[in-house]
Amino acid sequence: MLTIINSDPLRRSFKMIIGLCEGYPPGHRIQHDMEEVQSIVGAWLVRHQKLGNGYLPGQLDYRTQQYARDGIAITEPSAIYEGEVSPIYNGHATDPENVGTLTELADLLSNSLKQQRIYLCYRDQLFILENESLKRAAKRRQMAAKRRQRSASSAK
Repeated sequence: MLTIINSDPLRRSFKMIIGLCEGYPPGHRIQHDMEEVQSIVGAWLVRHQKLGNGYLPGQLDYRTQQYARDGIAITEPSAIYEGEVSPIYNGHATDPENVGTLTELADLLSNSLKQQRIYLCYRDQLFILENESLKRAAKRRQMAAKRRQRSASSAK
């Protein structure tokens, strides 16, 4: 017969949505694969566990994200990292601590996979995490492309 061993059955689930293509425009994009994401997350989990820090194990799934941009329907591969805060192993961690831990992982994934935004769901909250340095770089590339386009138009 099974017995319940956790005293607090409160569910604290999380989900992180990570795009696998660098940048937004269709074409000319570097696409990362799930093995790369798995390697980054796995190394992060091991590092946290060895340091005795809180960490949040979860499942990685491949999904296809669909959205519209500039009047065009776009599909993009994405990784979903999701799980539950274990009341046995991580029950002592507060919600803000867990969000901080997940934000650290999101920052690592953002920088490694060149993702401007990562979406983090924790319990009933949504955090849109934006990498400011990648946002500024994308804005500079966009402005340079517009200048080149204007120069090419005026040269005709």
